[in-house]
Amino acid sequence: MDYLTNHLEMVKEDLLNRRYTTAKERSLSLLKKFPFSPQAWVFLGESLYHLNFKHEAKKVFERAELLDPQGGWIDAIKKLDYSAKQSNFSEEIADLLKLPKVTVAAAILVKNEERCIERCITSILPAVDEVVVIDTGSTDNTMNIVKSFPSVKIVEFEWVNDFAAARNAGLKHINSDWVLWIDADEYLNSEDINSVREIAAIFSQSYEDYIPLLRIGQENIINGRRSINYDMARMFPMNRGLRYWGKIHEQIVLEDGRMYHGKFMKKDVKIRVFHDGYDPAIMKDKKKLERNVALLKEMVDEDKENPLWWLFYGRETLSLGKVDEAIPILQKAEELCNKQVPFGRELELLMNLIRAFMLKKQYDTAIAYCKKALDIDPNFPDALYYLAQIKIEQALQLYREAEQLFIKSKEGFNTFKKGVVSPNTEIRDYLADIGIADVARLVGHLSAANKIYKNVYQICPLKEQIKKQIDFIEGQRQNLNLDAMSTTATAISSEKESKVSLSYIYK
Repeated sequence: MDYLTNHLEMVKEDLLNRRYTTAKERSLSLLKKFPFSPQAWVFLGESLYHLNFKHEAKKVFERAELLDPQGGWIDAIKKLDYSAKQSNFSEEIADLLKLPKVTVAAAILVKNEERCIERCITSILPAVDEVVVIDTGSTDNTMNIVKSFPSVKIVEFEWVNDFAAARNAGLKHINSDWVLWIDADEYLNSEDINSVREIAAIFSQSYEDYIPLLRIGQENIINGRRSINYDMARMFPMNRGLRYWGKIHEQIVLEDGRMYHGKFMKKDVKIRVFHDGYDPAIMKDKKKLERNVALLKEMVDEDKENPLWWLFYGRETLSLGKVDEAIPILQKAEELCNKQVPFGRELELLMNLIRAFMLKKQYDTAIAYCKKALDIDPNFPDALYYLAQIKIEQALQLYREAEQLFIKSKEGFNTFKKGVVSPNTEIRDYLADIGIADVARLVGHLSAANKIYKNVYQICPLKEQIKKQIDFIEGQRQNLNLDAMSTTATAISSEKESKVSLSYIYK
């Protein structure tokens, strides 16, 4: 157990045993060495809260949330009562929370973004010290909109089918200490305006031994639904010799081109942007997938040993519905991934392979990839979900096979050559029909099952067994009717409350 983990366990024990002063002192000591440990900040906040320094505790919890925006503890601390009389911050806590002054630039890469560029710039201006827009050849009203913001710096770049080249051109024009990249179809969450400079300042404290690459939260809006992910490093210091590499899905690398390096420290931070560029209508208009696949094909041709480019190439090809083309590409990524340990996106690669083989209905192969993912992390939700989906598909296939076998068992009486052994005529008379009805019931075809049960009931000696199934189906029908009546009654009640006439229903 390393130093930080060991001492966090000690603080946890202090808190569990209500040794709040000791917990506070240990947490303070840890944070002087590890200012980026969200758990140490949470423990400090908890000890301060129990010592009735609630105003200090609130500020400390806020610092922790900046460093751990998806922490499971966040909901709990938001429910705490901070209404106690405010006290002056102790010098020790004030010094711990104090941050150096740093400057941040927002960089935006654009081409024909008149739909959304004003929204993007307006959202980010209050949060940064400069905004740099790199235009790659807009032919619509984009640049006129950008020019309406006098403080925005414009960089003209001739497009060469290379996103990294465009971003690197923009980096040369930034004067701030840090850069935050934001896409034109994104806009900053207004709650995080103050977070941008604060987070840059936090990570500007003594980082000689590593280079911080900060992952911001992208909240995607697709068909009106929102989901957030923190899988992209978008913010980094300008004085550490970083640049971009890759024509599409470009990566941050050192000046010598190394992508994976022990000096990189990747952290999620509480800077969130809303993004609507993956909405199906917008994707169709911009034909992003077709563009991405073409660029990725060039990238794997130029850099054949990079598993990341093969993963992206296979993933985008699969998104285009080209399953047969995507599978060998993803398998090539898997082959290269096994040579490069660790490969941070292995689970993403496996999920794409699972989806591909599920679409091909090759369930045994898909299960093998699910198990490989679960070997990496037995609690990985995606692998568990897809494994369950596969089990359902396999079960349905077994039900279909069972139905066909029941049918054939009846038809066999017309072709079976009787000899010493005679077939069981009950199969022909009612047993096979009961089996067919059972399959229909299990897959949810209750009406068909009920009809067969009632037909068989007249000639079947297993009347008690059949009656149970008929009663079950009847009970389900009544429950559905009651649910429908309840829903209708609720709707009518709501309409009456709003004094809207329902007379049109009866016309």
